[in-house]
Amino acid sequence: MGARTSPEHSIERVDNNGDYSPDNVVWALPMQQAHNRRTNHLITFHGVTLCATEWASKLGITLETLLGRLKKWPLEKALTTPRQVQYVTHLNTKEKPQQL
Repeated sequence: MGARTSPEHSIERVDNNGDYSPDNVVWALPMQQAHNRRTNHLITFHGVTLCATEWASKLGITLETLLGRLKKWPLEKALTTPRQVQYVTHLNTKEKPQQL
């Protein structure tokens, strides 16, 4: 397992169903540990498994947007549709729309 990487690291089990044997533990940061919980919604796409929060971050969308997509769309569409850019237009002017 090796020495602790930094004061922020703590021991995490690779397999949550396994024990704390040396071959089943690693040093991990709190965010990494949060992604390895039983209650997380894990999604596998093209051989990559990430929790829903990680997928949302990777796609540049909110978790709520991703979960809404997954309720309505097939997995591939939910994970490959780019986020929509919203524009603000000024009524009664000829200014170009501004990107939010």
